[in-house]
Amino acid sequence: MSELSTTAVLCLASASPRRRELLASIGVEVEVHPVDIDETPNGAEAAGDYVTRLARSKASAGAGLSSLPVLGSDTAVVCDGVILGKPDDHYHRLPCCVRCRDVPIRC
Repeated sequence: MSELSTTAVLCLASASPRRRELLASIGVEVEVHPVDIDETPNGAEAAGDYVTRLARSKASAGAGLSSLPVLGSDTAVVCDGVILGKPDDHYHRLPCCVRCRDVPIRC
């Protein structure tokens, strides 16, 4: 029985365990190099532009951390056109869930 290689083929510039799981589920092994960037929305920035900017910023910041191709990505919760920040803890998640409970999910 031959052993499968687990050599990383991609640098993931994200701390998200879910992104790592998703990539592993399709057989993509990654090096994880979380990067710290400013995730503050720019004024009236549209959600799609915001997420694209963050993903590019993460990829750029991660480029110097590995010789592998770098994947930067991000997700945002948007409710009624307002980009909601990542909740600090469980206590801060509840208002977000209540506010968005009747809003359809769109990817």
